[in-house]
Amino acid sequence: MKLGIRWKIIGAIAAVEALLFAAIIGFAFHWLTQSTQQTVSAEQTWQLIGVLTVLVLLAIGSTAFVVYTLSTRFARQLIRLTDTAREIRHKGPGAQVEIAEDDELGRLANAFNKMSLSLQATQKELHDSIEEQQKLSELLDTHRSILTATISSANDAVIVIDHNGDVVEYNKSAERIFGFSRYEMIGNELANMIIPEKFRNAHRAGMKRFRQSGEAKVLGQRLELVALHKDGHEFPCELAIHGVKVGKETHFTAFMRDISDRINLEQELRLAGHAFDANEAIFITDADANIVRVNQAFTRITGYQEDEVIGQNPRILSSHQHTDEFYQDMWQTLTTTGKWSGEIMNRHKNGDLLPELLSISSVTQEDGSISNFVAHFADLREQKAVEQSLRQARTEAELASQAKSRFLATMSHEIRTPLNAIINMNRLLLETALTEQQRHLVTSADDAGNVLLAIVNNVLDFSRIEAGQFALNPDWFNPLHVTQSLVELFQASAGQKCIGLSMKHQLDQPIEVYGDALRYRQILLNLIGNAVKFTQKGDVQVTLVIDSTGLKVSVADTGPGIESAKQPYLFDEFYQLKDINSMERSGTGLGLAITKQLIDMMQGKIDLTSALGEGSTFTIWLPLESRAAEAEPKDNRLPAGNKTTTRNISILLVEDSASNRAVAHQVLANLANDVVEAENGKIAIELAAKQRFDLILMDVAMPVLNGLRATEMLRKSDGPNRNTPIVAMTANAFKEDKQACLDAGMDDFLSKPVDITAMRAKVALWSAQRSERWLEESTPQQDSQQTSTTSDIVDEPNPTEQEQSKYEAIALLDEDVLNTLIRETSCATVKNILATLKEEAQARVFAVKVLAGSGNWQQVEIEAHTLKSSMGTFGASRFQQLAKDIEHAAKAQHQQRVNNLEHRLQLMLDNTMAALDSFLAEDAADQQE
Repeated sequence: MKLGIRWKIIGAIAAVEALLFAAIIGFAFHWLTQSTQQTVSAEQTWQLIGVLTVLVLLAIGSTAFVVYTLSTRFARQLIRLTDTAREIRHKGPGAQVEIAEDDELGRLANAFNKMSLSLQATQKELHDSIEEQQKLSELLDTHRSILTATISSANDAVIVIDHNGDVVEYNKSAERIFGFSRYEMIGNELANMIIPEKFRNAHRAGMKRFRQSGEAKVLGQRLELVALHKDGHEFPCELAIHGVKVGKETHFTAFMRDISDRINLEQELRLAGHAFDANEAIFITDADANIVRVNQAFTRITGYQEDEVIGQNPRILSSHQHTDEFYQDMWQTLTTTGKWSGEIMNRHKNGDLLPELLSISSVTQEDGSISNFVAHFADLREQKAVEQSLRQARTEAELASQAKSRFLATMSHEIRTPLNAIINMNRLLLETALTEQQRHLVTSADDAGNVLLAIVNNVLDFSRIEAGQFALNPDWFNPLHVTQSLVELFQASAGQKCIGLSMKHQLDQPIEVYGDALRYRQILLNLIGNAVKFTQKGDVQVTLVIDSTGLKVSVADTGPGIESAKQPYLFDEFYQLKDINSMERSGTGLGLAITKQLIDMMQGKIDLTSALGEGSTFTIWLPLESRAAEAEPKDNRLPAGNKTTTRNISILLVEDSASNRAVAHQVLANLANDVVEAENGKIAIELAAKQRFDLILMDVAMPVLNGLRATEMLRKSDGPNRNTPIVAMTANAFKEDKQACLDAGMDDFLSKPVDITAMRAKVALWSAQRSERWLEESTPQQDSQQTSTTSDIVDEPNPTEQEQSKYEAIALLDEDVLNTLIRETSCATVKNILATLKEEAQARVFAVKVLAGSGNWQQVEIEAHTLKSSMGTFGASRFQQLAKDIEHAAKAQHQQRVNNLEHRLQLMLDNTMAALDSFLAEDAADQQE
C-alpha cells in the first residue's frame, strides 16, 4: 500500500506520541504502584511532575524533529524539480528528475519527466520540420538561381509574358538582340515594343482568342517572323513559344534568336552554288574531310572523275613531297582561324606533279562546330614553268655577276697588297737623305702609286657593293674638319692648274654628325677630285651647310659642263667622260657610280646641275643627326722627315704577305732594336714560346693558323708572352671585327693597308706602358718582391697613416711617360685617346665597387689589372699603384683590404683626370706658341 506524504507525517507523529504515551503510562503505573504501597512525599510528587514534564517536552521535540526531517526531504525533491525546470528552460526539454519514492512528489516527478520527454520529442519533430523547410527553401533558391542564370546566359532572347501580353521577364540576350533594356520592357505590352506595327493586331487577336478558348496554335512550334529593333529597323527572327501554368493563369515563354546571319549565309550559299562551276577547281568535304562534291574544273585539272573522288579523302591527290609537319600546321591553322592558303605540290591522276595555289575555308554551324570544308585551287604548272625559266636565267646572270665581282675583288686585293708595299717603301725612302732629283723621282712614283691605289680601291669597293658585302660604320665625326682637309689636299693640284679652290661655310661652332666619316670622305674625294680634274680655268667652290634636316655639300666648278643627254648615264658604272683637252677617257668610270651607291646607302640623294660651257654643280644631301662639339686642339704630329728614336724593345711581326712584312720591318727597325718575323700563327706560337717580346703585331687573316686563334692560344698558354700586348692588323675595320679581336685577347688594332704614321703611333703607345703589364714578371727578384707585397697585404687588414703617406709620396703623374707618348704620337691623339680612357676608367671603377661588394674576386682582379695597365700608359703613377694594390688584395681574396682600397679609387681617378687635362692643355698651349 502506497502512503502519501500526509499519512507519512501523521504516522511518524503518532508513533512518537504513542511511545511517549506508553512511557508516561508506564511511569504513572509504576508511581501509583509504589504510592499504594507507601506514602508519597511531596518531593516525590514534584519528581513525578518533573519527569512527566520532561517526557512531554521530549515528545514535542521528537515530533518537531520528525516533522523537520520529513519536510527537508520533501523540500529537496521540490528543489530538484525547480532545477530541472530551469535546465529545460535554458537547454531544452529532455532533462529527467530522479524519483526517490512513490508518493505525491514521486508521482509529480514522474509526470514532470514524461512531460519533459514529450516536449523533447515535440521539439525534435519541430526542429526536423524546420530543417526540412530550410532545405526545401535552399533547394528552391538554388533552382531559382540556376533558372535565372540560365535565362541570363542564354544566347537566345528569353521573354516571358502574362496572359494579357505584358512582359514579366526579359534577359540580357533580349537586351542585346532588340536594343530595349529590361527596365524599358518589364510591365509593358510586348506588342508595343518589338512587334512591327503591321503584325500587332494579329498578335493581340491571338492573345484574346487564347484567353477566351485556351487555344493557341503557335505553342510548341518553331516560327520565323519579323521583329522590330529599338532603333526602328526590322530583322528576321526565329521564335518558339511554350505555355507555363502559374496559379490559375498561363504565362508564355518565348525563345527568340536573330537569324539575319543565317539567312545571309543561305543567300551566300546560293550564290556560291552558281559560282561553283567556275574555271577554278573546287571541292567540298564534310567535317571528316571526305569529299562530298567537286566541280567540272576539278575533273579537268586533276584528271579524276566525280564518282572516283566522292567519299575519298583529298590525300589521294598527295605527291608525298610534303612532311607530316606541313600537314599538321595546315590543319592547326585551318581549325584555329578557319582558313588556310598557300602553295602545295599535289599529283595528277596520270602521276605528273601538280603544283597548286590552294585555299581552304571551314563552314561552321550555329553551335560553332565545323560542318564542311570548301577548297579551291589554281593550276600553277604553266606559271611554275615560266618561273623556273626566269630563275634559271637569273641564276646564270647572278653567277656571271658574282664571278665578275669575285674576279674584280680578288684582282683588286692582289694588286693592292704589293701596291701598298710600293707606296710605303716610297714613303720610307722619302724619309731618308735624297738628292733633289732622287726626291723628285720618288715623289712622282709615290703620286702615281696613290692614283693607282685609288683606282684599285674603287674597283674593290664597287665589287663589294655589288656582292652585298659592303656595310657602313657610323660614328660621330666633324664634317668641317674632313671637308677642309680634302680641300687642302687638292690645293696643290689646283695651284698647278692655276685655278682657285675654296670652301664656304657658316658654322659658328664645331658641329659633329653621326655617319661613316670614311665614306663621307670618299664621296667628297670623288666630287672635288673630278671638279679639279675637269676645270681648266676659273675656280672650284665647296659649300658646307648643316641644319636640323641633315648635311648638305655642293661642289661647283667652272669647267666645260656636261651635256644634258649624258647626265642620266653619269652615275652608271664604267661610264666615262672625255677630257676635252686630251679627248681621252680618264679614270675607271666607277667613281661617281660608287658615290651614288654610297649616298643611297646613307639614305641621301645627289643632284646635278650642269650646262655646256657653264660648269657643273654636284649637290649631296645626307640625313645625318648633328650635335654641338668642343673644338679640338691643333694636330701637332711629328714632321714627316723626322726619324723615331730606336728603343730597347723587341717586336714579333706576324704577317703572311712578304711585301707587307718588308714594309713593316723597315718601319719597325727605327722603333725597336729587335724585330722577329713569322709567316703565320703557328710559327708565331713557336717563336713566342722561346723568346719574350715587348709587343706582337698580329695579322688576322693568315693561312695555317689565323691571328685570332693564335692569340687565344697565346693567352691560354703559360709561356713568356701570355700577357704581351697584341695589336691586330686587319683589313676589316668594322665594329664587329674589332670586337672579335678584343674577344680573342688582342689589345688594339691597325687597319690595313697599314699607314706608317699609325703604326708608329701604336708602337709608341704600347711600348710606353711595357713596364707595367709584361716587364712586371721579367725577373725572379720582382716576383719575390711581389709575393712579399702580397703577403704584406694579407697581414695588414686596415689602411694606416703610413699607407696614406705611401700614396702621397708617389707622383700623381709621370710627365716623362706623357712627354714620350706625345712625342711618339701627338697631343691631339693623346687627348682623343684620353677621352675614351675617361669613360672606360669610370666604368671599371664602378665595376670594381660592385664586384667587390658581391665577392667576385677574380673579376675584381681583372678589372684592377686593366685599370693599372691603361692608366699606367698615361703616366698615372699614383692611381697605377692603387690599382696594383687592389689587384693583389683581390688575388689574395682579402675582403677588408679590397673594401678599404676601393673607397680611394673614385677620388683618385677624379684627381688624376683633372691633372691629365691640365697637363695636356698646357702642352697644347706650348705647341701653339
